[in-house]
Amino acid sequence: MGGEREREAEVPAAAPERPAERSEPETAPAADLAPLLRPAAGAEGLPLSTEQVLALQRDGGNRAVTAYLSALADVEASRAPTLAAFATLPPSTPIERLSSAHSLRHAFDGLDEETAAALRVAHAALNDPVRLTDEVLRIRAHAAGLALRGVAEPFRAALEVHGKEGPSTGVVTVELDLADVPQAYLAGLLDLAARRSGGPVVVLPGDLSLDSFEFLDFVGEGLPFVDVSAIVTTESSHGATTHLLQDLVVDGALREAGCAMNVWQLRQRMVAAPGAYDWARWDEVFDVNGVAVLNNPNALQKVLRIVLHGDPDGVLATVDPTLRETAGPGQ
Repeated sequence: MGGEREREAEVPAAAPERPAERSEPETAPAADLAPLLRPAAGAEGLPLSTEQVLALQRDGGNRAVTAYLSALADVEASRAPTLAAFATLPPSTPIERLSSAHSLRHAFDGLDEETAAALRVAHAALNDPVRLTDEVLRIRAHAAGLALRGVAEPFRAALEVHGKEGPSTGVVTVELDLADVPQAYLAGLLDLAARRSGGPVVVLPGDLSLDSFEFLDFVGEGLPFVDVSAIVTTESSHGATTHLLQDLVVDGALREAGCAMNVWQLRQRMVAAPGAYDWARWDEVFDVNGVAVLNNPNALQKVLRIVLHGDPDGVLATVDPTLRETAGPGQ
């Protein structure tokens, strides 16, 4: 959220138990492994099919595959506590139950039927704890797939720096440790977002100052983004990557609903369409403030820190000086 940031949202404490540490990856019988691969079913770019993984596991002796399956088992084991943590947040009031005076009811004025339908899908998806849980698990499973590719060094994610006047020509590389849960989640999130959107993911540096109108214009560019300015200079609890997670949740829901557009096209169309309440299309669907609901990024970020046992944005804050230097002066 640009300009003024939202107030700190209170989130009920719901810390899931940390999974037991393993000194050595455990090996399960091949027949029991298929369910563990389901979270990775949508993980684009996975180098091996389910059948190949199971075959390698049956043959034995492939430590990388064993570690991958062990990681998937940990991901699957986190499903129940992750869902319980998201369920501590209530959903926003469904659109059809809002009063006629609510800004979101007027946000559909000026939208074509297809975009209006897609925006309703987005609102429902971002208030569904099951969809949020499934996406977080899919991201973590994708990160396990990245490790299976044989990444011997830290995973490197390239981010295009976005300045005041638009995307710069500078690209900053962030190194992420796939053995660390929060960093692995961030790696999976950035890689999936780049793949689904066609990339690259852009990043707003910490010293970038956008007022509410400028930020809404940026949202309308339809770019996948991480907002370091949100956590460095405004409100750390907002999270730099919460909107990127929302993008993936909504994109999956749009595909499931048979919509012809993806989430980044939806953002372009909903901002470009006329309407006195065009700001509500973003604020009331993706960026609710002041009340701890599922589509409030402040509340969402608190839950993510619980289920990931750490802050996925920590690495982004450490590279902010490089982001600012790359963006250049006058931001």
